[in-house]
Formats: sequence, C-alpha cells, structure tokens
Amino acid sequence: MTYFLSGGSKSGKSMLAQNIAKSLPAPHYYLATLRPTDEEDRAIVRRHLQERDGWGFETLEAARSLPAAFDRLPKNATVLFDSATALLANEMFRPDGTMDQAAGVQSAQELLALAQSCRHLVCVCDDLWRDGSLYDPWTEEYRRQLAGISRTLAAEFDAVAMGCPAMGAEVLEETEFDPMYQSIKASLSGKAVGLFGSYGWGDGEWMRTWEDTCRGDGAELVCNSVICQEAPDADALSACRALGAKLSQ
Repeated sequence: MTYFLSGGSKSGKSMLAQNIAKSLPAPHYYLATLRPTDEEDRAIVRRHLQERDGWGFETLEAARSLPAAFDRLPKNATVLFDSATALLANEMFRPDGTMDQAAGVQSAQELLALAQSCRHLVCVCDDLWRDGSLYDPWTEEYRRQLAGISRTLAAEFDAVAMGCPAMGAEVLEETEFDPMYQSIKASLSGKAVGLFGSYGWGDGEWMRTWEDTCRGDGAELVCNSVICQEAPDADALSACRALGAKLSQ
C-alpha cells in the first residue's frame, strides 16, 4: 500500500504518518531528507527523533539521489519518507547556485519507483500554498514543482490524507490548495481518504463542506475528519493517531 499525506507546517502530518507506518508490518525504515541548516531545522530533527524513539525505525539518510537508498531496503519494508518537500529543495537548488528545472519531475518519478521497491510507503509533503502570497521567481518555481509532485503522488497512491485550515468565510485556501485539489479530484474515486485541519473561529463548516465535496468526487472517507481550533491539542493528536490507523487498514 502507498499513502500520501499533505498538510501545513506543524499540522501533525508527520505524527500521523508515523502512526500509519507503525501500524503496518515490520521492518520499519525512516528515510530522512532534511539537511539541517539552522536551529529550527535541528529542532525539527530532534522532535522527530524523540517521537520515533522506541518505535523500531531504522533511519537511512536520503537527502539526494533517492535511488541509492533502494538497495538498502528489503522488499518487505514499511518505509516512512519525510519529506518530498525537503527532497525537492535538495535536488532543485544546486550547490553552485543554479536551479535544476527538471528536479520536480525527477523526484516524483523516484518516489513512484520507491513505492515499487518496498511493501508499504508512507510519504509526507508540506502544503506550502496556503498564504496566497507571491514570492520571488525561484520560490514560486519551487512551489509550482512541489504542487506537481503532490498531484502525481495523490493520483498514483492508494490512500491520501490531506490537511487544510479554514480560510476566510470557512472555505479551503483558494489560491493554491483548492486548485491543487481540483487537479487531483478525478483520481480520488474509490480511494481511502482522510482529512484534517484547523480553524480559528466558527464551528468547522469548512470541513463539513469539504467532506461533502470529497464524497461527491467518489472518495471513501475512512472516518470522521480531524479538526481542532488553532494548534492541535492532546485530543486532536489522539484523533490523528486513530485516523492513521484507519487509513492503514
């Protein structure tokens, strides 16, 4: 089985991915892509290591040249790949200061090949499109290529988890996330789908509307969607773990 998880920074998607992977058969491997460059990155690494402590994951570094990791994975492995976001950055922005314009397509194809090289793959990707802002040309190209990876994986993988907060008048983010969703919805029919997100005010109307939209597109929602007000609390994290278990069935 292949699982694709997309959500905002610190939305709980990595914890959800870990719970999905842990519920699947051993042996468990964690392919790490983040190359720490500052204290925030190092804090992320420490947090993820702490969360996985005692869970039985063997960690392999896979910051670049993903196919090099294939030979180190047994065919019956359950692989947690975190994340497509970091992989694209590593491949796209070269040490000499140039940009690899083909990095997005290459990374997507390598991730599809990884899915064929192991028994189960859980892949995490950041949703970097929620603010609706315009950035410098290189950042915009990076976001465009990351969206392309998301579309490819969501179309090909067996199960999809998506996270998006409520925006404006209780709607999905309209500039980037909703167009991304529109581009993959034709691939959701018959797929196991889990939804999660946060809101600042209101009563969760955006999620109820999103659920109705997904059902109309043929998606099979595996359980009640996970919502929380502002940052996830203990109850929301517990609900994420339950969502992960349902997706893995």
